[in-house]
Amino acid sequence: NDISGKTFASSNFYTPSFLGTIVTIAISIGLLSGIYPAFYLSAFQPIKVLKGQLSRGAKSGWLRSSLVVFQFAISVALIAATLVVGQQMNFIQNKKLGFEKDQVLLINDSYVLRDQLNAFQEQLDALPEVKSQTVNGFLPLAGGQRSSSIINLVGKTDASDKVGTQLWPADENYLNTLSIDLVAGRTFERGRTDDENAIILNETAVQRLGIADNPLNQQIAIPFRDDPVTVIGVMKDFHFESLRAEIGSLCLLSAVDNSTIAIRTGSSQMAALIPKVENLWAKVQPGTPFRYSFLDEKFALMYEQERSIGTAFMIFSMLAIFIACLGLFALAIFMIEQRKKEIGVRKVLGASMFDIIVQLNKNFTLLVLAATFIALPIAWYFMDLWLADFSYRVSMQWWVFALAGLAAMLIALLTVSLQSVRAALSNPVDSLRSE
Repeated sequence: NDISGKTFASSNFYTPSFLGTIVTIAISIGLLSGIYPAFYLSAFQPIKVLKGQLSRGAKSGWLRSSLVVFQFAISVALIAATLVVGQQMNFIQNKKLGFEKDQVLLINDSYVLRDQLNAFQEQLDALPEVKSQTVNGFLPLAGGQRSSSIINLVGKTDASDKVGTQLWPADENYLNTLSIDLVAGRTFERGRTDDENAIILNETAVQRLGIADNPLNQQIAIPFRDDPVTVIGVMKDFHFESLRAEIGSLCLLSAVDNSTIAIRTGSSQMAALIPKVENLWAKVQPGTPFRYSFLDEKFALMYEQERSIGTAFMIFSMLAIFIACLGLFALAIFMIEQRKKEIGVRKVLGASMFDIIVQLNKNFTLLVLAATFIALPIAWYFMDLWLADFSYRVSMQWWVFALAGLAAMLIALLTVSLQSVRAALSNPVDSLRSE
């Protein structure tokens, strides 16, 4: 439930059909796993078994080798995917967004204040922890309020001159509260009547309108307004949608949306601010719940799915590596047992422990290398598809995939070396006694 973000009731897992399915799967896997060795062993003739020809060495174990390659290919692919997802999430968390999401308190449902809104704002301004505040539900968050429109320069009415844009209301404190920079002109001013017909554009809107050289004082036509509006400022582009989408055109009009109050405070003042705001709310709206949230937390929720994917990949990688190592460990025991006499002869002839370990690990190293070469192109392809959903993304780098292969190789060598060292330290007399 935690990883998927879903809520599955535990009662769903205790129905006869579900438990019956689980039991059937377990029995089927057990039978399938046992069929091959059962048929393989029953095919031997007793005389060959008595002559010691039951085991035919590594060259005849193509199925064993194939399973090891398959298991480690899955492991390498999952490790690579986990690393790429982690890189993208780190990129999202550290990318410059064009606005400051930290230390912003959001008071939800502020529309219930109605005609008391201005008085409540004045009381907020009196608090020393409040640096700036704006009343607006149009925030750079997925799921926030949105309003799209078509604009064009006055006198240019061709279809090619029209620009699709987001058209948001904003007060004089909107840019300051979200720390959005102006690159030209000014923001709205309280009490300035001509700002009722003013507009602030972002850099993308300026580019698409073709007025980058001289944007200020340009006249813009908006469908639902009889009079044109005048460009008084240009704000720096900021990510008002998820990083999956490119920054689009955005325009601000002087107006108020009273659904949310955003308050910027200092880095160490949030804890002191919240109870004070709650007390003011209780005085103005007694009986109405005080609901608040934080801008950075809501921003983080935009990428909850990616975080869940990263967590799932990490868990599945650990499980896949564990299962692959179980198989490799069993295969190492099997192969070393077959080569006990060979190891004894090598030691008698003067082979060092290092030489024996290298000889025993060589075949397993080749299997993991084969798995790596199979897995990495597949992982690269699918992670490139996943990253394609983001307009702003990390570039995949070869060393990430090399690191995934190296990690799998080290884990495999550690698994095998436990048995190799044991075999290399064994007394050759024990293995050669029958000779």
